[in-house]
Amino acid sequence: MSEKLFTEFPPVSTEQWEAVIEKDLKGADYHKKLVWKTDDGLSIRPYYREENLNDIKHLYSEPGCFPFVRGTKADNHWLVRQGYCANESYSEANKQALDGITKGVESVGFCVDGSKECCVTDMEVLLAGIDLEKIEVNFEGCRCATALSYINRFTEYLQKQNVNPQLLRASFDFDPLRRLTTKGAFCHPDS
Repeated sequence: MSEKLFTEFPPVSTEQWEAVIEKDLKGADYHKKLVWKTDDGLSIRPYYREENLNDIKHLYSEPGCFPFVRGTKADNHWLVRQGYCANESYSEANKQALDGITKGVESVGFCVDGSKECCVTDMEVLLAGIDLEKIEVNFEGCRCATALSYINRFTEYLQKQNVNPQLLRASFDFDPLRRLTTKGAFCHPDS
């Protein structure tokens, strides 16, 4: 289909559009009536034209390239992730995770009881049989008082297992500012 639609209509300039809008507004303030602000303070106009794209420097940037507006990865490979509750039993959570891995899970999320300390034995039970160089692991529910316990036990476990840190993908739900923003104070041992 090589023919263009609407070729019988002449192009309309921005000035012509604006003149019609001003006429329709009958003297009302254009910015108060038609421009709205987002919660983060951006002004959104009622319409945009091709000329508005001229000032966007990163418009043609590629995924995985600076300034990373289209993501940090050059591909679109997403991991299949499944969460498992480890609050009651590390061995049961491990059993479920291993079953999930055999069924295609590539990223395991363990929900832990953040009010309890973690020891190396707990980590050994939780991660037994999981190839940390191939499977991403994530820990959710960590609290300020115990998050470092989970991070330190995980690090000790990695050293025992001789896991290549270049191949490791892991995360901890550790947000030291969460309590500050919700309670008005930094982390305390009771948090």
